Amino acid sequence: MDNIFDTIFGLILGAIGAYWFFNFFKGRKTKEITTHQSTVLLDKMKSVCKLISVEGDFAEIYKYENVKEFMSLVSSKKKALVVIKAKAHIGYDLSKLLMHADEEKKLIVL
Repeated sequence: MDNIFDTIFGLILGAIGAYWFFNFFKGRKTKEITTHQSTVLLDKMKSVCKLISVEGDFAEIYKYENVKEFMSLVSSKKKALVVIKAKAHIGYDLSKLLMHADEEKKLIVL
């Protein structure tokens, strides 16, 4: 009879301990560290013989890093590195240009 009460008491004590253990870790939040970094680099700029007066090549580097830690025991890390290249043309809008030809003086007036 003593053995049955010891077993029941051990099961109740174990259930209370398990309940406390799971609630203790369930309430803990994971630590999350997120960093973003963006850098724009001017790759090259050159003058061209077109109606475009300046042409620029740009590159943007986007770095993303995310670290999650759980109780300083287990950590996971995500990283992403995205390189974006672009070209920009700077020139004149010739659609609004008014031209006049003077045939006697052989001139074109802009």
